[in-house]
Amino acid sequence: MNRGPESKVHEGAVAGYPLLVSSDGQTLTLNIGWGCEDRPELVTRESTGVVKVSLRHTVRPGFCDPGGFAQITTHLNKPLGTRTLNDATGKPAVHFDERDLLRPASLPENYYPYPAGRMVFLPGLEAIPTDTPAWAVGYRLGTGPEAGSLIISQTLRSSTPPPGKAATVKGRPATITHSDSQGDPHSLTWSDGTYTFVVTTGGPPRLTSEELIHVAESIG
Repeated sequence: MNRGPESKVHEGAVAGYPLLVSSDGQTLTLNIGWGCEDRPELVTRESTGVVKVSLRHTVRPGFCDPGGFAQITTHLNKPLGTRTLNDATGKPAVHFDERDLLRPASLPENYYPYPAGRMVFLPGLEAIPTDTPAWAVGYRLGTGPEAGSLIISQTLRSSTPPPGKAATVKGRPATITHSDSQGDPHSLTWSDGTYTFVVTTGGPPRLTSEELIHVAESIG
């Protein structure tokens, strides 16, 4: 696909992409996939009471490249604090506050956090919602070539676990959805009444149901 003879730059809304505000209130991180353009940039405009955030897209001349998937970041001049976070349309930007993000105290042996800037993603994994605060953190087996993965998502929404094998997490009902014959990941889902959590394993190798439950029980 030819992209035309001149570079084109435009800014668009961040709606539709998961957005995280760091614990110190100064870093914004967004999960995004793109194609036929440069890696998009997060752009902020700060005032006393409002921070506006938008996505800057740059399309250069030539043929379409495959694009990519990543977490992109930008830094505010001062912490967000009580200021409102809006997107380019002037509407509130749905975002997750990292101070509310719960993490596991126990991980399977040799699992480490995804590298900085890496988008938390697994083929076959349902995307996290963007109409309510939600975020996901990822871990992988070892630090070398791709192997087993563990992804934990947290969504500000109470929900009934989907159909699957019944389980419990901290005394609450949960279900385990197993991999199908195509090797898609399988997940453990439950709600604490405020958030819905999903712990997903992909690979190979994949974690067992017992290992998923052990990780889930340690989240706090």
